[in-house]
Amino acid sequence: MKKSLALLGCRIIRTDVRDAAAKGKVEKIMRFFYEKLESELMTYKEALTLEDVNEYMTALIRQDYHRTVHSETGETPEERFFSYPVQYRRFISKKALSKIFLPYTKSRVSKTGLIRLNRQEYLVPDASLYGKNVEVRFDASDPSMVYVWHEDRFMGEAVRYVAQNDFILRRQLEEKLVKPLKAEIPVADEVPPYAYLEHKLAAHRAEMENLSINDQLVQLKSKRAKVKAELLRLPINDQLVQLKSKRAKVKAELLRLPQQTEKVMNTPVQSEDFTCDRFVHLLSILLRRRLGAHERLAVLMTWQKYGPLKETMVRKTVGTLLGEGLPVSDLTSYLDALRLAAATPAR
Repeated sequence: MKKSLALLGCRIIRTDVRDAAAKGKVEKIMRFFYEKLESELMTYKEALTLEDVNEYMTALIRQDYHRTVHSETGETPEERFFSYPVQYRRFISKKALSKIFLPYTKSRVSKTGLIRLNRQEYLVPDASLYGKNVEVRFDASDPSMVYVWHEDRFMGEAVRYVAQNDFILRRQLEEKLVKPLKAEIPVADEVPPYAYLEHKLAAHRAEMENLSINDQLVQLKSKRAKVKAELLRLPINDQLVQLKSKRAKVKAELLRLPQQTEKVMNTPVQSEDFTCDRFVHLLSILLRRRLGAHERLAVLMTWQKYGPLKETMVRKTVGTLLGEGLPVSDLTSYLDALRLAAATPAR
C-alpha cells in the first residue's frame, strides 16, 4: 500500500494513539453501512455473490450517501466534490491503477533476461534490465499478468519463458512481445448524452487513457506539487477571506438569477436543431448548475416520451418558474411543468 500510494503522490495519514474523536468519524461511516447494507443483506435467504454485494453497496453510496446533506459541511458529498476547484483535481486511468495496486516482490534479472516468480521463469521486456534488481507486480489469479518496474518506472509486461528451438515459434514469441496495445473505445450507443463540458471531460479522460503509466505518474506528481505550492502561498486567514468573498459573490449572483433568466428568455433562438443534448445543456444554463447523472437520465426520459420539445417553450416555462422563486435544486418540478406544457396544446 505504501509503495503504491507513493507512486501516485499520496500519503497514508493515521490517527494518533488514543485519539477517539478522529476514529469516531470512521466508526460513524461503518455504522451507516451496517444499518443500511449489512443488516438488510443478512435477511436474504439466498446466498449473494461478491458482485451482487458490490452492486448493492454502489447503489447505496450513489443514491443515498452521496446525496444526503452532511451535518458539518451543510452540503451533500456530491455537491462538495463538484465545488472543489477543477484545476486541483487529479485523474489517473483505471488501467494504470489496476497495475499499480497489484502485490509486488523484488527480483533480480539474470544475464539472459529472465526472472523467477512462483517457480516460473519470465522474460523481461527491456534488455537494459539485464543484471539489475527490479520490482515485479503480478496477479496471483492470472499467471500471465506479470509487470516489471524499475526505479518507479513501468518497463512493460513480462512473458512466461518457454525454451524453444523452433525458429518460427521464436518469431511468434518476439511478435507477441512487441505487439502494440489497442485502446478500448466504447460503442457510440453506450455513451450517454452529455453536455458540452461533459464532452470535453470525456475527451480529456480519453487522452489520459492513451498516455503511458509513466507519463500519468509524472503528471500526478507535478500537479500535486503545484497544488501544494498554491495552498501554501497564502496564510490560512487570507484563504478564509477568499472563500468568504467567493461565497458572497455566488450568493449575489443567485439573487440576480430571476432578472438574468428573464434576459435569457427574451434572447431570440439562433439554432433550429434543438436536440436532447442541447436540451440538457440549456437546463444547465438556466438553472446555473451542473446536472447530476440521475438528473440527466430523468431529462433523457422526458425527451424520449414527450419530445422533441421546442426551445422557446423550454425557456418560457423554466424562466416563469425561476421568476416565481422555485428552488433550482428541484429538477422534478421543472420537468413536470415541461411535460404539462408539452401535453397541453398551444392556444
